[in-house]
Amino acid sequence: MLDIGVQLARALAEAHAKGIVHRDIKPENVIRTPSGLVKILDFGLARAEGDSHVKLTQTGVVMGTPAYLSPEQALGRPTDFRTDVFAFGLVMYELASGTNPFIGQSVTATLVRIVELDPAPLSEVQPDVAPALDRIVRRCLQKDPADRYGSTQDIVADLERLREQMASGRPSEGKHHFAPLMRRSRAQEWLVVHQIAVSALYLGILIPAWMARSWLGQPWSRVFLLTTLATVAAGTSLRLHLWFTAAAFPRQLAEQHARAWRWTCLCDAGLALTLIAASVALGDSHTAFAMLFLGVAVAVLVMSLAIEPATARSAFERLADHM
Repeated sequence: MLDIGVQLARALAEAHAKGIVHRDIKPENVIRTPSGLVKILDFGLARAEGDSHVKLTQTGVVMGTPAYLSPEQALGRPTDFRTDVFAFGLVMYELASGTNPFIGQSVTATLVRIVELDPAPLSEVQPDVAPALDRIVRRCLQKDPADRYGSTQDIVADLERLREQMASGRPSEGKHHFAPLMRRSRAQEWLVVHQIAVSALYLGILIPAWMARSWLGQPWSRVFLLTTLATVAAGTSLRLHLWFTAAAFPRQLAEQHARAWRWTCLCDAGLALTLIAASVALGDSHTAFAMLFLGVAVAVLVMSLAIEPATARSAFERLADHM
């Protein structure tokens, strides 16, 4: 990971030395070739500093990817090389911890967090991270550009110094080692477990739903069965998608969860309402099934409206005492 950071910082330093600001540094625009060489892609938003014909930030237009914008970009203010410094720090933060600390439930929420909230220190999110790297990243992520590194080459120097210390087995502070690439936090692990648990509950209710369908009479039998199947299929697919994302593309988990949140809520609400209606209809003739459906409906609502939001906040947002 440290080698990636050094190469990325060098590439940015070379571009900045030529007066070029990338303005859209993010994991998707950074690749590592089979030979280990790190390259920066997509200079579509890049501009030369001091260009009198093109402003780095157009009035009223947010330029760049929302989750990786600097505070000045989010506010529509002029930008310079320190915008890339902020994005570099954010990429390193995500590389070390497996999460982007600024991603919210919407683009607006993300921009507000970038402007107003300080991310939890890397040492709190991922205790195995070297304290020196924590300081480098924290300096890059300062809200005020003046408080960040005054030169990208200074970042290169600090990272190379740290790499030499780690390679020699003489870290300057403590006995910390770098975290594995894209290791998930404990809170994110719980979020994944939650997706699996809800999916299992969804699938488990299909058997009693199939058994109870004939007791409702037409046309409610068909409506009950189709609604249950539709909500279970959609909800399970969305949650298994998040499970797969966490396993294969962990740094995209926050973004994918934010996108799927509204739809999973709709599926949860649809299934819960269907089961409640069925429990009312079966209350007199099949009390056991009515109680089962009502209990599952309440459990689905609690997991959807209380447990998952709290787990997501813990996984993706800064600590409560920083809010």
